[in-house]
This record gives sequence, structure tokens and C-alpha cells, in this order.
Amino acid sequence: MSDARAVEPLIKALGERDVNVSSAAAGALKKFDDAYVAESLVRALGDPGVNVRRAAALALGELPDARAVEPLIKALGDGDESVSRNAAEALGKLGDHRAVNHLIKAIGKHYGRLRETIAVALKKLGEPKWNELIEGNVWDYCRLVSTMDSRVIEPLLEAFEYLNDKDQNIRRALVAGLVKMNDPRVFSLLINSIKDGSWCDRKTAASGLGDSGNLNSAEPLIKALGDGDKDVRWAAACALITLAKANPSVSI
Repeated sequence: MSDARAVEPLIKALGERDVNVSSAAAGALKKFDDAYVAESLVRALGDPGVNVRRAAALALGELPDARAVEPLIKALGDGDESVSRNAAEALGKLGDHRAVNHLIKAIGKHYGRLRETIAVALKKLGEPKWNELIEGNVWDYCRLVSTMDSRVIEPLLEAFEYLNDKDQNIRRALVAGLVKMNDPRVFSLLINSIKDGSWCDRKTAASGLGDSGNLNSAEPLIKALGDGDKDVRWAAACALITLAKANPSVSI
């Protein structure tokens, strides 16, 4: 019938669990004006039904409408992982470079499959190195920090929050890599953490401050020599020695 009033219910039908229904709805939507369908799909990204949001994100990747880019970027932060994955896939298909930095930031999400989808999307957008670095496991973070690309700092700082105690080796490697980038955000987090372990454990923070070569680390490290944990005291002492070697003309 090609009646525009059918678009909204067809979009709802995209979210049906029955694959025959959702496929038929997708086929029907292609008969309508792309611009109107795209507008309706963008609205559907805010639907309370996760199946509808998931289907809308994927469908927008099939429509060459630049108006979908910003809403899809927003959908990268959807509370449902599958919606975020579909949004990332759609952004890769649309080929709009406005999405690149947003996709890189989203790499910090904990979900391995989501990172893999983002990497594929970035490759389609002319950033192939991400697809080579990301395998969907926790070691992705260490591979990312090894690039020394300043764009990875923000997502990695976010990812660090997801890493738990069993990932201590990864956390330490991540800190060691981040301090080499000389970003003030990392230094500030380490200073706070050596006091209370707010971002990373005090021992890791002490080691990171030593590796930073920043003389402003000396005072908090000296204070850490009185920490109640002997491992933290040892790490602080080693860090001060490292700091002294990096700054031989200064008395520490």
C-alpha cells in the first residue's frame, strides 16, 4: 500500500523475536521513502523495547542518511550491549568519519565482542590498525597502550575501572604504558591512588610514579615509605631509586 502510516508499526515489528516477522518488516520498509524511514528509525533508537532499539540501529546502517550518524554515536552508550554493537556496525557501514573518535572512546567498554565490532567499524572508516590490535580479550588494553596513540588514553582510563583483582598483571602493564604518554590525567590518578588506592592499588601507583620520571612524584612516594603495607613501602623505595636515576642532578 505504501501508506506512510505503516512505517511506525513496521519498525516495531523489526524488534519481533520471530525472525520471519522481523525480516518481512525489513523488506516492507524498503518500499518507503528512505528519509522518512530513517527519521522513524532514529526515533526508534529511544524506544523502551530493547529489541526495537537493536533492530533500529542495525537498519540505520542500511540507509545512506547522514542524519543517522549522531543518533547512532549516542547509541554506542546504550545500556544494552547488543544495541551498542549494532550501532557500531551501522556507523562502519555509513562511512562517516565523524564517528571515528567516538568509536575509539567506546573501545573502553568491558565487553570483548563490542570491542571487536568497533574495530571492524574503524577499519571500514580507514583506521585499520585497531582491527589488528583488538582480539576481544583483556590483553587488548596492553596492545592498545603500546601504540602510544593519545586517543587511547581516555578509553583505557575507563577500561581500567572494569579490570578486577585477577587482572593485576594487565593493570600494572597498563599503568606502565600510560605513564609513558605523560598525560596529566594519568599522573593525577596515580598521585591520588598512592594515598588511598582510589584508581589502582597503592603498590601499582607507586611503581607507575617511579616510571613517570616526574619529580613531583617524590613527595607522595616519600610519604608512601610509611605505608602500613610492606609491599607498598618496597614499591615506593624502588620508585624513588628509579626517579633518582632519571634525575641525577637532583637530590631526592
